[in-house]
This record gives sequence, structure tokens and C-alpha cells, in this order.
Amino acid sequence: MDPFSIVASAITVFQAADRLGNLLGKIQPLLCAQNDVLALLNEIGIIRNALEGLQEMASISNPGSCLGQTALLEPVSACLLHISGLEDIISESCKKNEKPDLKFVDVKRVAWVRKKGEMERIKYRLRDALAALQLVIAALNM
Repeated sequence: MDPFSIVASAITVFQAADRLGNLLGKIQPLLCAQNDVLALLNEIGIIRNALEGLQEMASISNPGSCLGQTALLEPVSACLLHISGLEDIISESCKKNEKPDLKFVDVKRVAWVRKKGEMERIKYRLRDALAALQLVIAALNM
């Protein structure tokens, strides 16, 4: 075998390895979909519980403080709206189970990956709404 053939074969092997690496990079989000959904469900549950508790406290405490209630309830409602949007994406991307279990979710992986951009946009809006809520809480504590 001449040296030129050996070099050409080595280049072909490196190109195949590069293509395989690119393919694995594209498959990785599909493999991580279930863990992403479980993490998002856990995060949503914690935030929803905190917001609903805050909303309940704001509506029953200080009935004479209408300004504080309105200022607090609007950002809480916005946060809950964004959380509902995330839950809609999750319900569209997951198959329905007879036994709801947070440790196992049957994910439609391709649908999840396609909706990931929309989900990220809603998560950014939720972060902005949570920041606004923090600002209102800080202003009310002054």
C-alpha cells in the first residue's frame, strides 16, 4: 500500500468519526428529554405552591390595604399564567398515564425537542415576572 492511500484512508476514518460525533450531539436532547421534563415538573410544582400560598396570604391579610393586594396579585397572576403555559407544553409533549407518577413520565421526545424553544421563551417570561414580583414585595416591605 502506498503512503497516499494510507493518508486518504486515515482522513476518511476521521471524517466518519466527526459525522458520528455530530449525530450523537443531535441525538443527545432526545435522550435527555425525560430528565428535562421531570426537572421542569419539580421546579413548576415548587414555584406554583409558593405563588398560590402568596396569593392566598395577600387576599386574606390586610383587607384594608387594597393597593398592596392589587400590586401583589397582578405579578402573582402573571407568574401563574406562565406556569400554566409551561404545563400546557408538558401535557402536549407527554403521553397520558393512568397512574400519574413524578418519577416516570412517558415523553414524546421529538415533540419535546420541537417545543423546547417555546418552552425556553416562557421560562424567560416567568423569570421576568418573578423578578417583578420580588420588586413589588421589596417595595411593600419598605
